[in-house]
Amino acid sequence: MPKEKNPKVLEQDQTTTNSKSLFIIGIGASAGGLEALQDFLSNLPTNLSNVAIIIAQHMSPTHKSMLVQLLSRETRLQVSEALHGEVIEENKVYITPPDKDIAIVGNSIELRRTIMPTGPKPCVDVLFNSMASNIGSRSIGVILSGTGTDGAAGMKALKEAGAITIAQEPQTAKYNGMPLAAIETGAVDMVLPPDKMGEEIRESLLHPEQQRVIANSMPMDDSPLGQIFKILSERAGTDFSNYKPSTICRRLEKRFVTLRMPNIETYVDYLLKTPGEAEALFNNILIGVTSFFRDQDAYNALKLILEKIIAGKKVGDPIRIWVPGCATGEEAYSIAILLSDLLKGKTQEYN
Repeated sequence: MPKEKNPKVLEQDQTTTNSKSLFIIGIGASAGGLEALQDFLSNLPTNLSNVAIIIAQHMSPTHKSMLVQLLSRETRLQVSEALHGEVIEENKVYITPPDKDIAIVGNSIELRRTIMPTGPKPCVDVLFNSMASNIGSRSIGVILSGTGTDGAAGMKALKEAGAITIAQEPQTAKYNGMPLAAIETGAVDMVLPPDKMGEEIRESLLHPEQQRVIANSMPMDDSPLGQIFKILSERAGTDFSNYKPSTICRRLEKRFVTLRMPNIETYVDYLLKTPGEAEALFNNILIGVTSFFRDQDAYNALKLILEKIIAGKKVGDPIRIWVPGCATGEEAYSIAILLSDLLKGKTQEYN
């Protein structure tokens, strides 16, 4: 007669099985993060399962956090403050306590003293890096509203580990510094408003077999990927040869998931036969990322060039600046502001 297993052993076996298949959503946020977190949690699909959520929200190290109480109102999931050594469980939301960094070690939470006296607390990069090294492709990294660049380096680590990476749509963020910094790494799979993220996560987990599109350079041959770029170039008049292949391929993957395409060949056929699809794909690939003085180093370099141009002009001379690809115009206005400052109130003296 077969010997029955000890119930404790059965429980331990089940925990091990669950921890191996559990996906962890790590969320980094700072200023404006509360509203984004509320939108994210309140719009999670009810049938999203096999996930746990860990939140690293920047906060004062000396004040008691109210996040547990505030976020508990937004979701059916259990929300609690993370404890050191706690085993991560499905359908739970863990909030990092003040003045601690949070990391994943094995299938447990590790709370650490913050190393740097200054800088964001908790550090989102610490969480993301631990996810990348411990659970790799079972990670989902999310960056929400916030100032600064915390989380950007961690997003790159997650992407290299095969994780899903998502950033908040900058125009929907109260503070867009962190989302922009993440997007500019080229390691972000999806750029979405918080209320749309849950559904996309669910779809990504339901269709893990979705074909990956990988290219080291922009093909313009008769391969399926080459055909896609030829069609886009012909219909949109855009040369994609200097675009980052990895970024373009991630946008294509996103489109495949949205349309439930099993492979790239099926999508090429769909693209050729469906009016409006080329434009939809073009808009999906070229996500408008824009803000005032977005890249300060670039504006510092531009200032030096403009100073030389102005020095060579006399009253009545024209000053012409062309600003291509400026989305909703913030870059153009930024340059106009910079030029106005350099002219020191003498704008009317030039054409």
